[in-house]
Amino acid sequence: MHRFFKAVQLALLIAVCGFGVAARSAEKVKVLQACSAVFGTSIDKNEDLFEVNSSFVLQPGFDSANNLFKLSVFPKYWLEETHPQWTQPDRWPLFSVAEYENLLSRLNTLSPTGGLLEASKGSVVTNMTEYFLDKYERAYVLRGSYADIGVRFVEFYPVHELKGNVRKKQHLKNVLSDDYRIAVGELNYFVRPADYRNIKLGRPQRLMVVGPIKGYCFGGHCNH
Repeated sequence: MHRFFKAVQLALLIAVCGFGVAARSAEKVKVLQACSAVFGTSIDKNEDLFEVNSSFVLQPGFDSANNLFKLSVFPKYWLEETHPQWTQPDRWPLFSVAEYENLLSRLNTLSPTGGLLEASKGSVVTNMTEYFLDKYERAYVLRGSYADIGVRFVEFYPVHELKGNVRKKQHLKNVLSDDYRIAVGELNYFVRPADYRNIKLGRPQRLMVVGPIKGYCFGGHCNH
């Protein structure tokens, strides 16, 4: 009888785990279907690439739980190594202001941003590109701008769920931004002010986070 109950418990555990995996996979499929509805059929199903226009592609990013954490829009030539036909042009392809606003509108149908909370004041300039991180109620939007001519790339980071232990948290404020950051493992994330106040250090919890955003450093680690 004892073995019977053990077998039942194991079967239930496997069923629950299987349901969880299926649910997570279903979430990813739903996002990819939404991308297809807005940008057309994927042009590379292995890399989940969708064509934005003749020069740019969209690539959604998923975490280990298949939660959408990023929508990246970047020039095709960045993938020239795996797509030889996408050669680097003589001039950088750019989004005009109007084209950028239109792109944001299309991305907003995939994952609504909510209202604008803080418009970026700019940051350092590298490779003739200035980085702007605009903060919305339900997403952060990072864009790389080339002078005042146009936008080189866009990274759209929706608020999403993360389970983990927070080893450090801090409110970072300077002349350029007002950020709430946490470190989970070797990655760091942004959190909204209301969520930040409820976060406890050193205990398992469900978190609503933004990121990880590549290049941002906190808690002794930088996101790669």
